[in-house]
Amino acid sequence: MPGPSNEAYQILNEDLPIGLIRLQGISLLPNILGKPTKVPHDRLLFSHKERWHSSEFLEDYRYVYACVFTERYRLVWNKIQEVELFDYVNDPRETNNILHEHPELVATLKAWYDAWWEDSRKYMVNDLEQIGTGNFRLRLQHGTPAQWIEKAQKRRK
Repeated sequence: MPGPSNEAYQILNEDLPIGLIRLQGISLLPNILGKPTKVPHDRLLFSHKERWHSSEFLEDYRYVYACVFTERYRLVWNKIQEVELFDYVNDPRETNNILHEHPELVATLKAWYDAWWEDSRKYMVNDLEQIGTGNFRLRLQHGTPAQWIEKAQKRRK
C-alpha cells in the first residue's frame, strides 16, 4: 500500500499486526533512530496527496499535488497540474523553476512517476467514498495505528 498516508505502516513494517497486508519496501525506523540503514542513498520518493470524488475519477487526479524527489531534485505538479522542477540542494526555498533547463531529467522523472502510479493504483483507495458507504477494505480489527506503535515499542524492550 503506497503513499504518505501509510508512512507509519512503512516505518514499522516489521511490526504490523498479523493479518494486515505486508508492505513492500524498507523500514525507515533505523533512519529515525540514527542506526545503520538499508535505505539506498539514490532512492526515489513519490508523493501524491489529492483525494478524488469517486473511484471513476482517479485518473483525472494523477498529477494533482504530486511529486518525485531524488537526492537533489523535486519534480512537482501543483493543484492545477502545472509542472515545476527544483534543485532543492542549491535552491532550498525552491524559488527557481529550472524545468526548461533540464528537459531530459523532467522526462525521466515523469516516466518514473508514471511507472510508480501504474504499479500503485491498484492499491489506491478512495477513503472518502468508503467512509460514505462503510465499505472499508482494511478495517482496524487489530487496534489503531497508535496502539500498533505502542505494542511495537513494548516488544522492543
